[in-house]
Amino acid sequence: FKNNTPKNGIVDRVQIVKYPVNTGYIEPHQHNVLHQRLIISVYMSKQGVDYKNGGTYFLDKNKNKINSEINIDAGDVGIFYASMIHGVDPVSIFTNQSISKSGRWWCGLYSPETDHLENRKTSNPAEI
Repeated sequence: FKNNTPKNGIVDRVQIVKYPVNTGYIEPHQHNVLHQRLIISVYMSKQGVDYKNGGTYFLDKNKNKINSEINIDAGDVGIFYASMIHGVDPVSIFTNQSISKSGRWWCGLYSPETDHLENRKTSNPAEI
């Protein structure tokens, strides 16, 4: 897909995100596995250092949240199967941190279908 443009339907994408403090989150969801089986995340900050809490979690078979970012260092790469139910909790910072200089930074590598396709296959909210 590396030479595709949006009109081709599927494109490689690099997404870099700084999650807004106290408001940035993603509801529990799972990705369509038609074109991409694995989700690749590059973590560019560390929980407990760059932000207080929040970030990526997975749901276990009993629908309990498992916080994965407590064990992740800045620079780590996470890879997981796209159909695993996951989400992002709102990020909070320590009271002595500046909002402009701290927070959760994340990079995702994807090959999604574009808006140019009719009946585009996207992530689905998870039933919990």
